[in-house]
Amino acid sequence: MHIEKNIGESILGTLLGIDGKCKDSEKARLALQNLGIRKDQHPMVENGKYTLPPALYSLGKHEKEMLCKFLQGVRMPDGFAANIKRCVDVKGCKVSGLKTHDYHVILHKLLPLVVRDILPQDVAIPLIQLSRFFSSLCSKELVESDLEKLTSSIGETLCRLEMLFPPAFFDIMIHLLVPPSVHYEYFG
Repeated sequence: MHIEKNIGESILGTLLGIDGKCKDSEKARLALQNLGIRKDQHPMVENGKYTLPPALYSLGKHEKEMLCKFLQGVRMPDGFAANIKRCVDVKGCKVSGLKTHDYHVILHKLLPLVVRDILPQDVAIPLIQLSRFFSSLCSKELVESDLEKLTSSIGETLCRLEMLFPPAFFDIMIHLLVPPSVHYEYFG
């Protein structure tokens, strides 16, 4: 569950642009420029300062508020999850103070519902696939054939995410999702 918490923090932090949690920064964009990839996301210099062009996963103020309002308005059965409403600041578009189980619930149940409405399909699909991966992995019954499907699908999902999110997004927690044998198959 700690992997889920860290990945959930990275996703929400990046989508909402939360200071200290966002993986999309000047450094991340300069890394893209140094690698010579995604030229449309390279930082531009204006008046001696960097400006970051919006990426596909970038949310505008309205979309950030929609995400926060969705999280604030969710009602869970007693004992299922903490009161997520208390951890959401709609005006500041921030989420803080969530526990590990709260991120578990967000990744499994809530993230797929909200991203399909506020993000482009190219970004929403891999995030929904990631959510399904966690849901399947944490299911009550897990058959060996299901594990094989999960093992093969997570590599593809991460490849799709790597085409969208900056390299800084992919810390060790993201790569822990891929078993070593698949890691070599997909990532050389």
